[in-house]
Amino acid sequence: MELESWCKLHSGAIKHIMLLGISVLLCIARHSLALPRLTAYDSATLNGVTYVNKGIVAFGLIPSNATDATGDTMGGFGSAIALKRGTFRRNNDTFSGTLLARPDRGFNVDGPIDYQARQYEIDFLLTPYYGSENLSFEDAQKTLELSYKKIIMQYDRLHKKTSGSDPTAVRKSQPQSQQNSFLDPALPIVSKEDNRIVIDVEGLVANDDGSFWVSDEYGPYIYKFSANGQLIETIQPPDAFLPRDTAGSLNFTSITDPITGRSANQGFPLTYFVFACFEGLTLDADSGLLYTMLQSATVQDGGGDKKTS
Repeated sequence: MELESWCKLHSGAIKHIMLLGISVLLCIARHSLALPRLTAYDSATLNGVTYVNKGIVAFGLIPSNATDATGDTMGGFGSAIALKRGTFRRNNDTFSGTLLARPDRGFNVDGPIDYQARQYEIDFLLTPYYGSENLSFEDAQKTLELSYKKIIMQYDRLHKKTSGSDPTAVRKSQPQSQQNSFLDPALPIVSKEDNRIVIDVEGLVANDDGSFWVSDEYGPYIYKFSANGQLIETIQPPDAFLPRDTAGSLNFTSITDPITGRSANQGFPLTYFVFACFEGLTLDADSGLLYTMLQSATVQDGGGDKKTS
């Protein structure tokens, strides 16, 4: 179904689903919850369909001590969240489906860690609340019920676990990789002794067959994984985006800025935590084109300087 037709068919539901990302991550330290009511609803019209922002109409959470199948705490979903295709259902004023959620590159307590890239599947049941009365914390949670169902771990083309560690070496490209995205370009790896690729996922696009695209900040690259987490394809951007050091060599570290290419930070004091790479990813279903967005200008274009970013 064409994107425009799909939007028209589900326009009522989309108004609510667009708020899920905010609602899932909302943290409230009170005994009651007042869902904000806007005095005048903000709206926007696109291709003849009007979308209305009614404020936060639902609230849900996953406990901070919840663990996944590996035994790791699930943490926050700070990278990306998407609706798994084919799962969305509407039953009168209740909506259900499965969310795909990304927990970034690990806990970042003392810098990047050896954390395998992963994707969670979380079932949701959404019952929007439009009333004006305050809800108790317990009742508010019933507006968006969340249930962790599954984890998909990511593996590289050598069937090795990916990592979130800061990359200190480069795996050489496969011949003809510039002409064939099903072959690996030069990739960031943990070290010369440990050639597992390093991924810091920030964007997500779900495909009909269960496979998915992710945008990465270390490269910055775009990767396609199968439904079971196996690397299928890698898109390397033009050379102007690739981080190069004073010798002109690729250097994917997140600790210091390169001489040219994507920034390692946004102009703040250098830390492990702030990248300025492919922060978002989306797909035009009609054309089959992926679109990604650089968070800040490349180094040669000003980097994180406020005048250029």
